Order: sequence, then structure tokens, then C-alpha cells
Amino acid sequence: MAGTQSIDGIISGFQTKDIIDKLIKLKSLPEENLKVRQADIKKQMTAWSSFEAMLLGLSTDVSTLSDSSSWDKFSVSSSDDTILTATTSGDTKTGIYNLSVEQMALNHEVATTVFANKTDSVGTGTVGIDIGDKSYSVDIDSSHSTPIGIVDAVNKADIPVTASL
Repeated sequence: MAGTQSIDGIISGFQTKDIIDKLIKLKSLPEENLKVRQADIKKQMTAWSSFEAMLLGLSTDVSTLSDSSSWDKFSVSSSDDTILTATTSGDTKTGIYNLSVEQMALNHEVATTVFANKTDSVGTGTVGIDIGDKSYSVDIDSSHSTPIGIVDAVNKADIPVTASL
């Protein structure tokens, strides 16, 4: 006869096929347990690798923060650099500063009578210049007695004005 025939438990009364299947399954349990354990260990290794990468990133960030030069960076800006420019130094205090213009400076011009020539003699004496509550005097001697000479004398004097023709 072809094929396998079995007579299970006829003589002994035992279900030998079930017993053999259960023994085979029992023998493979340690291998299955090892596969489960191996998968758990791989998950732990992956978690530790991620943790190590995060610690390395934290270490890099802490190194940057511990460098004092990264804390000493100051900047200044102006909404209109044509009106106001500013710079910072190592003594700069952190904060926001607002600048308010209370009074605009005015250009002040004084004109005299018309002279035909820049080298015409005007005379000698003293030119008085008042700036705010300060007064300045510029002596005009014979070497500066012309319009161009007065300009030269005023510009050479130690006062905060500029003269021109």
C-alpha cells in the first residue's frame, strides 16, 4: 500500500501523535524564547544608541554655551542708518535703548555785506561767536583782515564751528 498509515493508540491507548507533536513543540520553546529575547535586546540597543546620540548633541550644545565668547556678542541696529548709526563695545550693557530727538540742530549762517574780492581788506578786531550758552572770541589781526583771512582765523581757532565763503 502506498502512503503512510497510522494506528494511533490502538494497543497502548496513548495518543502518540499528539505526544510527539507536543514534545517537538516543547523542544523548540527555548529557541523561540531566545528569538524573543534577541528581539528585546535589539530594541534596547537601538534605544541606547539613540540616547547616546542625544547625549552627544547635548555635550556639543553645552560646550558652545560654556564658551564665553558666544555670550559676548552684541549688536546694534537703527531703523534708518541715514539718520543714526551706532556701534557696540565690550562694555555694552544688554537692553533695548530708544533714542528720542528733542531738538534738531540748526545750521546757522551769517552774511555780511558783499565784498567785490575775497582779498579786500575788512579791518582788524574781534569776531564774537555764541553757541548756546558758550561764547567764543576770534582775534582778527592784520594778517587775517580779509574775508578769506577771517575764514582762516575762525577755522584755526579752537571752537566747534566751521567758516566758509
